[in-house]
Amino acid sequence: MYSGMIWMFYRIAPAMASHKLFALDGWFRVSDHFLEDLIVKAKSRGYRFVSIGEFLANKAARRESEKDIVVTIDDGGRDIYQHAYPIFKKHLVPFTFYIATCLIASGFRNCRSPEVDGADALMDVIAANEQIEVNGTPMACRSREEKQRVFDLVWGLYESAMQEPQADGREVLARILRPLQIDFDRYMRDGVCSVDELRELANDPLCTIGSHSVNHKKLTELASLADLEYELKESRRILEAWTGKEVRHFCYPYGKANESVAKVTKGHYDSAVAVFVPEHYSGRVMWSDDNALLPRLFVRESASDA
Repeated sequence: MYSGMIWMFYRIAPAMASHKLFALDGWFRVSDHFLEDLIVKAKSRGYRFVSIGEFLANKAARRESEKDIVVTIDDGGRDIYQHAYPIFKKHLVPFTFYIATCLIASGFRNCRSPEVDGADALMDVIAANEQIEVNGTPMACRSREEKQRVFDLVWGLYESAMQEPQADGREVLARILRPLQIDFDRYMRDGVCSVDELRELANDPLCTIGSHSVNHKKLTELASLADLEYELKESRRILEAWTGKEVRHFCYPYGKANESVAKVTKGHYDSAVAVFVPEHYSGRVMWSDDNALLPRLFVRESASDA
């Protein structure tokens, strides 16, 4: 039998015309209006929004809860505090916010992909210029297609460079895009939640703060058990110190996990969520599903049904 659904979001914010040029924007962001419409529509159809704690309790008791929905959000983007949180409060919707502590502490600097603030900086730079240099080579950025091509190239170069030990994301992106000057501090300030904002969210009973690891690395690719334990334990310790609240739930970076990673994770958290692509998954959580490998439904703006 089913326990309901776990919805997954990354960014929730009004659309920016300059960012609509890029496929990444449509993949990761839904508008605040879309979110609110989705909530109203789901409630009108008899769906019920519950916290991750209540969801797990119903699952353990095998209660009929097929129309229960848990809202989850990954990473730590400030748009959640600015745009999504007021909607959740208005409609009394519980939500779980999984935080990668490195993003709050230093932005995308330690991330394999230029998450949140780095992605915004990259989209802004390419959108605003008709030509930029990529590793010293001039590249046209006039048409939509050219801008997407340059974006994909820079993103790939960044991810490749970040494979090097101790690589610094800001330095990598600045080097790729030299001689452009990017105010990374501003992008971090505007794009990432502050500790004070996280604390405010954590003090609201509607919000459950969960861990999304320390460094947002694929846990299945870590070199050792010690590295895995560090990502699980240290992120929890940091979040509990920041918020003053117990952290009991985890989200696998990039949605990637396997049985061995899940087994270790189970020793530290009550639950852990992964990602399953909607085309290959019904979107429902079964009573029999492992709490350390809970599947989620990735909600995109093109979705039409709750």
